[in-house]
Amino acid sequence: MAKVLEQINSDYKGRIETKHIYLEDNPDVAEEYNVRYVPMLIFRDGTGSEVSRVVGYRSVDDVIKIFREAGVKI
Repeated sequence: MAKVLEQINSDYKGRIETKHIYLEDNPDVAEEYNVRYVPMLIFRDGTGSEVSRVVGYRSVDDVIKIFREAGVKI
C-alpha cells in the first residue's frame, strides 16, 4: 500500500493527505485504532473524524472512490 499512498499524495497534493504507518514500529497506534488486520485503511475527513475503514489492498482508484463515497471533497 505504500506505493499507492505515495501516488495519492503526489497526485492529490493539497487535497488529500495519506500516511503509511508500520504497526510493528508503532504498536500503540494499532491498539488506539483497533487494527486487527493488515493492510487496513482508515479514512478520516478534514475534521479528523473517521468516515470509513477497509481491510486489504486497494488501488489508487479504489482509495479515491472510497474518499468520494464518504463525502470527502477532492
